[in-house]
Amino acid sequence: MKRNEAFPGKWLRKEDVTQPIRVTITRVALTDIGTDEEPQRKPAMWFKEDVAPTPINSSNWDVLEGLYGDDSDLWLGKAIEIYVDPDVKFAGRRVGGIRLREPASARAGAPPSSNTKVGSTGNADTSTIERIRAMREAGASLNTIQREVFGFVGGSAYEQVKAALADTTTKLLARWQHLWDDAQSLGLKVEPLPGGATADIIIERGKQLRAAIEGAKVF
Repeated sequence: MKRNEAFPGKWLRKEDVTQPIRVTITRVALTDIGTDEEPQRKPAMWFKEDVAPTPINSSNWDVLEGLYGDDSDLWLGKAIEIYVDPDVKFAGRRVGGIRLREPASARAGAPPSSNTKVGSTGNADTSTIERIRAMREAGASLNTIQREVFGFVGGSAYEQVKAALADTTTKLLARWQHLWDDAQSLGLKVEPLPGGATADIIIERGKQLRAAIEGAKVF
């Protein structure tokens, strides 16, 4: 008998994952994690299978977002594979930790799209980057972009999509500023963007502001 068997905990631990586990997500919610003396509120997910729930750190959140979209409601009913990565570090020490990935059955035999051009460094070329950005600005989810552009989700597809979108927010903010200036010149009252606004928020607010400007110009 091992320690994790003698003292089972509320949450899934790396010691519980002796081999990759395929599970189906049924719930994602913020919950209290930690002790009564040091409570922490973090996101966690629960499963259909008889597997303990697990907290979601930022790395695993990125994986889920890349696979199934940037709203956790979209993850419900989706399959994910839980495994232990021995190279996870904590405080500079390699301690291992729980990681998530697309289930093996979905990864197998998923070739890149024939329409995707990849440079010698393994990164998407300029035309592919522009396509990714255009799709995102049109409202496509990260999951949709990966499947449309690369033919699969997760792994290198996710990394390349994130890299292509890295400066999208900066460009959108510049466009917003131009619209803001136009609105000010027309005497329109405009609510400022919230701090840390995402690309989706900037795009939606930009559409609204553009419509208001066009309406003002008519009169």
